[in-house]
Amino acid sequence: MDIKFKIPKLSFFDSFEENSASKFRLRIPTYADLLPYSLLFALLPIFVTWVGLAAGGYFLATGFVFSLILSNADEFLGNAEELPQLHLKMPFLFYFFTPAICGIFLYALHLSSLETTSFGEIVIIALSIGTTLPATVASVSHELLHRPKVIDRMAYSMSMIWILMAQHQISHLKTHHVIGGNGNDSESSRKGETIYEFLPRAVVSMWKEAYRGDRQKTVIIAAIQLLLIVGIIFVFGFKGLLFFVLQAIMALLIVGSGVYMSHYGLTRREIAPGVLEPFKHHHAWDSYAKAENLFLVNFGRHSDHHLRPQVDPLEHVTVNKRLVFKRSHLALITVPYLPSVWFSKIHPQLAELEKLNDAASVNLTTPMNQETEPKQQPSLEVDRSAELSIL
Repeated sequence: MDIKFKIPKLSFFDSFEENSASKFRLRIPTYADLLPYSLLFALLPIFVTWVGLAAGGYFLATGFVFSLILSNADEFLGNAEELPQLHLKMPFLFYFFTPAICGIFLYALHLSSLETTSFGEIVIIALSIGTTLPATVASVSHELLHRPKVIDRMAYSMSMIWILMAQHQISHLKTHHVIGGNGNDSESSRKGETIYEFLPRAVVSMWKEAYRGDRQKTVIIAAIQLLLIVGIIFVFGFKGLLFFVLQAIMALLIVGSGVYMSHYGLTRREIAPGVLEPFKHHHAWDSYAKAENLFLVNFGRHSDHHLRPQVDPLEHVTVNKRLVFKRSHLALITVPYLPSVWFSKIHPQLAELEKLNDAASVNLTTPMNQETEPKQQPSLEVDRSAELSIL
């Protein structure tokens, strides 16, 4: 006697064929199938790095090796410019993220503090943590920051404090999303400004912007971060402090490079004294690299994030076909540290864009000494027709 049964259709499977012998065919999931589960992929670097630390020996470098693989993944995964309408699945994983970050940092501190851990092993641990986690911490925490619940922003702070960037929450919301893209805030790099000039300015400006935005909260954040450092010295000793400082420096270099690239050389037009045009898609560089958007929760669609910062990250669509990196931010992370190479690649494209903007009187060359902070006001649409895909 034949028995027929039905199994619910899953998102990664084709429908089951029912006949005398029940069959099913497994299809390879597409990128659009996988992207809604990007929070799972965001947790993968944490898991892989943790396994490497637990295994010890040569496996301490697992996180670093994983970061190298991920930064070159777009070579074989490619780009996905257009996507169907998607929504983030398993959003509860946001609340696993912060405990996982806190856990792996505490474990790395413990390993670094052991008497049997050599200086070289501390450097390797810091290298694994410092190259693998900052991009994940920054991208996922960034999404938490734009969620409306207080618990989400608390989770953001508890994650970013490990890379000494908790003050970013104030400057990002109160400054970058208001005057960002004009070369005068801590997250917008100016044309001709090297990353070696940008990083010190960004660090100092971020604290200034945070203090202007919310003095009390900034003082509390500074006190907590100072207490964290003192606590690390007290509990894990100077070996733990060495690990912490090394990974924080690497986090600054990696996150800083990503921020530097995101708005490089793009300036919002001042339509009246102290009044900027609204932020548009042509005020940020995007990346449609599959690996980046899969592991960093669609971070590459940065221009649409500025247009709609509080929507589901997977609802960010392709609005920018003009200012697009051919490779991911992860793959390009070291390029800005070679200014001549960076300038040779991007300045010809900016020059072409300036020609296109002449008719609209858009200024893309903010003077290096300009420190004004214009307010955002509604303005005119600017039409751009050329496509500039670089690097």
